[in-house]
Amino acid sequence: MSAILRALTGLCVFSVATGSVLAQGGGVTEMKPEDGFATRSAANLYNPSITVFGDFAGNLSTNSDDKTLNRFAMREIELDMRAAVAPWVDGVLAIAIAEEVEEEGGEVEAETHFEFEEGYLNFHTLPWDLSLKAGRFRSAIGRQNQLHLHDIPQVTRPLATVAFLGHHGLVTNGVSVSRLVPNPWDDYMEFTAEVVNADGGEEAPILGGPNSGNPAALARLKWFTDVGETSTTELAGTYLYTRTGSERDSEGHVVGLDWSYQWLDPEAPDSRSFLLQAEAYWAANDVEDPAPTVRNRSWGGYAFGQYQVARDWYVGLRGDYTEFPDDEERAAGDSDWAASPYVTWYITEFLRLRFEYQHHVTEIAGVEDSQDNFFLNLTWVYGAHPPHPYWVNR
Repeated sequence: MSAILRALTGLCVFSVATGSVLAQGGGVTEMKPEDGFATRSAANLYNPSITVFGDFAGNLSTNSDDKTLNRFAMREIELDMRAAVAPWVDGVLAIAIAEEVEEEGGEVEAETHFEFEEGYLNFHTLPWDLSLKAGRFRSAIGRQNQLHLHDIPQVTRPLATVAFLGHHGLVTNGVSVSRLVPNPWDDYMEFTAEVVNADGGEEAPILGGPNSGNPAALARLKWFTDVGETSTTELAGTYLYTRTGSERDSEGHVVGLDWSYQWLDPEAPDSRSFLLQAEAYWAANDVEDPAPTVRNRSWGGYAFGQYQVARDWYVGLRGDYTEFPDDEERAAGDSDWAASPYVTWYITEFLRLRFEYQHHVTEIAGVEDSQDNFFLNLTWVYGAHPPHPYWVNR
């Protein structure tokens, strides 16, 4: 642990020496490609932006056999540093100390890991309305995958996101290029293309790990527009092609569709809002097996509604369903589904408390198993105060 602390201290010193970037906070910024240093004065251009996020959670479960449940966990401490490296290039680095609890062979192991979450250069002001990211980043597949743990709108990630993209999401090395797309409606439309390593292993179930054939490719088209005077909507589609193993004919294809709708009360725009969000994945991927390679076809998705009842209070309900795209012996009816109501209280701008109840049902080989889980989550931030995600109405 002392080595980790020394590394964090060195990174903080490096960040102070190199200056600052525009966007603050990991994964929360809804900035557009044309946003750049023009949004900050010259005097503040090179001030460092350093943010620390903390995420603490506890759970109470009816599943007493799973020893990873019914415990508290310091899920993550994340250090986010952003600095200007040129008037048109930002440097971004997000590293985390995370606690992971796993059970193998009846024995529980609780370990603290040092994780390199993101580290990339963001060329945000390029000709022809282009922007480019190069390095390690969260891939632009869906809404949830682009969020760090402290930004997700519930305590837990959706079951489909975990099943298709991994517990921490699809994060890998590569290049991402985005461009604003002219359209006759003058709406915000953006096309993103990525070429990344086809690795990830257990962290990204569809991808085939470091020995898989490279590269993987992703394409995403996003459309954002106003709906009347008080509402907005966003619709996006994503296609991912990857290699799922070392053989060149071992492939994976993932199609994603996500949609969001937000309404603000014109009489109380800071205290009343409503959000609907839904996301679905379909995959056809080859799973390596001692027998000839098996191609799985599976789908999953989630939807949630969230209502802001007061300036600092939100209530919501999420429904989940997913099949298991990386299961070599998946039966036709194998699936997970859950219903999760939750309450969020922003105690201050820097401190959030959240409660979530989840009724979770798993069916494997015709055998159904259910459990009820109660979650408590505290999230805090200090340092440079980042913008909130768009569903937090401030």
